[in-house]
Amino acid sequence: MKDLANKSGDTTELNLVGVNFKPNPSLSTRYTSYLSSSPLTCPTTLLYSTPSCVVIATGKKGSLDPLTALAGLAVRNGFTRCSGRLFAMQKICDNVDTFYTELQKHLPRDIIIRTHAHPQQFSRNILDYIDAKEEFKHMNISSSPTNFSHLLVAVMLDSERVGWGLYSIEQYRQTISRPGDGDRLPDFELNFNRAELKIAEAMQLLSEEEKRYLFQDDLLGVDVGAAPGGWTGFLANYEKKVSVIAIDPAELDPAVGSLDNVLHLQHKAEVVSDREGHLLARSGEELVGGNWREKFRFLVCDANMDIRDTLRELVLPLALYLAPGGVLVVTLKLGRRVGVEGVARKEESAHKMLVEAGFKEESIRIHWLFGNSSNERTIFAVKK
Repeated sequence: MKDLANKSGDTTELNLVGVNFKPNPSLSTRYTSYLSSSPLTCPTTLLYSTPSCVVIATGKKGSLDPLTALAGLAVRNGFTRCSGRLFAMQKICDNVDTFYTELQKHLPRDIIIRTHAHPQQFSRNILDYIDAKEEFKHMNISSSPTNFSHLLVAVMLDSERVGWGLYSIEQYRQTISRPGDGDRLPDFELNFNRAELKIAEAMQLLSEEEKRYLFQDDLLGVDVGAAPGGWTGFLANYEKKVSVIAIDPAELDPAVGSLDNVLHLQHKAEVVSDREGHLLARSGEELVGGNWREKFRFLVCDANMDIRDTLRELVLPLALYLAPGGVLVVTLKLGRRVGVEGVARKEESAHKMLVEAGFKEESIRIHWLFGNSSNERTIFAVKK
């Protein structure tokens, strides 16, 4: 944890945001990387990262409103869905006793509190403290996990310091709650599985130049290794002017395969790319017309194979027909227990293969998405 400069007094005004989750070092790494790289945060002021929690100062050295920062960060697909709790805080107390003293000073009368605290035991300790204090009873302050008027956020930042903030139920619902919180049968704006989460997040990480090129007019995308159709369905519904060729010998989900702008080639990728791409050409013409080569600007793959086999057998033979400037998005499967050196070797191999296949070296980048598993990464590249 990066230390905060000492301030006079026991409480420091400092805006913070953060998340917690079940202990998961790989997820902690992804949250730390994302939060540290955002213009909405300031890691040089404060950054606290453990295998189950990441907290960071907001932008402008902790003066940016935490709800504004949290709302901006939550735009990234996967940020809220992978978390346990979302945190917004406005103060840091030097120790737990000071925190409890601050509660007595600042909690308003006639409120019902719900807690978002980390670790979980801290939440129980806070509620026990509130229930036991006569002062709170006289002020008509009580607690409830469901019928509450205010949310108390409190995070133990180390063995002593506590970050905390108090928010109305409206602020909780608008910004701090995760999608579906409090609903037995939540309805998400995007009710996708993990595979679709990856492509939704990947689309957000395309550069503005890449997005302009892809969607300048009618787009033909090819999804190789497409079954059961999560990526194909997402792309086909992304914009009206997108058509998708799905390549996989297995069946597509009927809801995807029946889409008018989807054509399923139930063949192995080598059959589609064989004979100078005859089958690909025929399918492209059927979907978008005779100039299909100009419109084939997007090639994606989420096949469950070693990345070297994925590129060699599935992706690169089809990339021969990808238009110049076309974008490639591929899930890099690492396998189990490869270790840090093994990850680096596979990333390096994929990078080399893409450069040799005619992709711009400066465009090749690898992201560890929230939607990726601990044994996956996602690689992006642009064809020369």
